[in-house]
Amino acid sequence: MPAAVPDLLLPQDPALCPGGAMSAPHLRQLLHAGLPERGRHKAAGWFGQTDFLLTRSHVDEDQDSYRDALFITVWRQWDFWLALPEAPPPATPLARAWARLRGREAPAAAPADDSPLECRFRRPGGSWLALDDAAPSEARQACLEGWQGVLRYWRLAEGQRRAGRPLRALLHATLTPERLEALTLLPVFAGQPLQGGEGQAWAQRIQPHPRDPRALRLDWRTAPDGEDADCLASYQIEPAEHGGTAHPPGLRLRYRQRPDDALQPLPGDAVEHMNRLLRLFAAAELQDPPESADGPPALPRTPPFAAHESDAEVFGPALMVLSHDWQAAGRAHATVVRQLWAAQPEGGPPPLADPRGLHAAAVLQLARAVHGQADADLSRRFHHRFAFASRAYAGRATGPAVRALRWQDDGTLLAWTQRCWHISADGLRIAPANEALPADAAPHASVHGTAVHGDAQGNLRGLAGNGSVLWQHHVGGGAVLCLAAGPGDSLAVGTAGGALALLRRSSGPDPHQYGTSRYAEARRILFWADADAPLAW
Repeated sequence: MPAAVPDLLLPQDPALCPGGAMSAPHLRQLLHAGLPERGRHKAAGWFGQTDFLLTRSHVDEDQDSYRDALFITVWRQWDFWLALPEAPPPATPLARAWARLRGREAPAAAPADDSPLECRFRRPGGSWLALDDAAPSEARQACLEGWQGVLRYWRLAEGQRRAGRPLRALLHATLTPERLEALTLLPVFAGQPLQGGEGQAWAQRIQPHPRDPRALRLDWRTAPDGEDADCLASYQIEPAEHGGTAHPPGLRLRYRQRPDDALQPLPGDAVEHMNRLLRLFAAAELQDPPESADGPPALPRTPPFAAHESDAEVFGPALMVLSHDWQAAGRAHATVVRQLWAAQPEGGPPPLADPRGLHAAAVLQLARAVHGQADADLSRRFHHRFAFASRAYAGRATGPAVRALRWQDDGTLLAWTQRCWHISADGLRIAPANEALPADAAPHASVHGTAVHGDAQGNLRGLAGNGSVLWQHHVGGGAVLCLAAGPGDSLAVGTAGGALALLRRSSGPDPHQYGTSRYAEARRILFWADADAPLAW
């Protein structure tokens, strides 16, 4: 998703209040735009530190009377009231008598279009005064700025309506329950400003009730600098069975202008709020989660293990909890990437933060401990419980590059980095070998008649005969430098960042990896520059 919504998705309706003058005809147009249904009497909204209320003439349940008017409040500074002139009574006695005979009020004549607005102002808690030429200049200027802000609000709303609501369509495509779940797995907390957000902004995962799913709150300051807590506004995104017509299916979107305000449903006409929500959501997705300062729980036992023993018995409760969090985050994140790939088949994986980054350092330490045991059963169990997370380790993929690959007749593999390595058929034993670098390494191969190509972003694509993309698979670890089709349905992939991925065909996409292919990762061998020896994951 782009960090900013293209301007073409934010059209304004220039026919609404052309010229922008504060006049009775323009207020009538605003009332019609904000209250197109005759049964709707009020429409409220806000922007920055200003809120407004449009009202039609009516008497509410508390017997309070309202005029066709616009209220504008600039927080702690000004209140303004702009009203249409009251309609005069019927012009003739005959019309009034006929109305009384029929037991109803006579229809009021509409005031002339050139009738002036009734404009008043006050300081908070003060008395209402006429907003005329004798009013303070700062009051007249603040009212004009508030009026222009309300015009922009409804011009954007009308522009969306006339264009078929493209921004709402983008909101529905971007905010999905799966994407929210993946994002709330990230350790994003208030106090850590969003990088790339709008001004000062923060993200916080919350759980409104212990039995509720996790939700996301996005906060931002509505005034520059300062310590005033009242300048903190919020959007809240929560899972819901019924999102309503103004919200993405499966989600509830609410907002508030200040921390003490009650959360309200985000209106469908709040275009600037939807735009800002999309930008803040994108900024939250791009945050790199901090690495955990704690190391992993120690392996409670060492090999060998009996074949009948479960993973829970081998790893113990603490590591099983870590595994559950790691795998759940991987599945949620991979689901989001596959959804975005389906919408843009030619693109690579979006630059979304991997929620497994929080535990990446601890799990890498655990992987080294498992590798040091040199036990095939323990290694298999670990690989099953902790799928490799290429995006979480992208910063460590600094080489040396895997420059060439060649399968041997016995199912073992030769891999060339700065030297040649001999890799056992199960990928667990890695030893130096004395072989010359071949000259035929290439980032493409043919596997059962399908052309497989690797690119500079670490992606594999299976191509049909006409060049169309059949599937994609993100290996990561830098640019793909070499491919080698192996025994059966296996495929070896070497990257510039020092990664060797051994893939095997399976019944469907690997639920923990970024891909739409039927390849699952059987082993990842890391030749990282900051390690003393290769690591088999």
